[in-house]
Amino acid sequence: SIPVSGDFVLDASLPAFIAPNDAFEVSLNLRNQLKGSGKEAKIRVSLELGPELSTEGPHVLSQIVPEEKEATYRFKLKAKEVLGVAPLS
Repeated sequence: SIPVSGDFVLDASLPAFIAPNDAFEVSLNLRNQLKGSGKEAKIRVSLELGPELSTEGPHVLSQIVPEEKEATYRFKLKAKEVLGVAPLS
């Protein structure tokens, strides 16, 4: 994984390989570095999938991430029968 920094530092964890019909979890660690966001900053994260994947739960998650603190978002996904590279954003 490659951390990306700015107002938010993001670090995703996902499997390198999956097979059709595999169920798996993608986690996203987010550090809130947005100056002035305060102790009650509600951060919403959404996941967009290619046709190779489907969600087994919500694709939009929100939680309180205080300024200079971290939180983990977890998405449950399932691989479809479509083969190929599965884009996530």
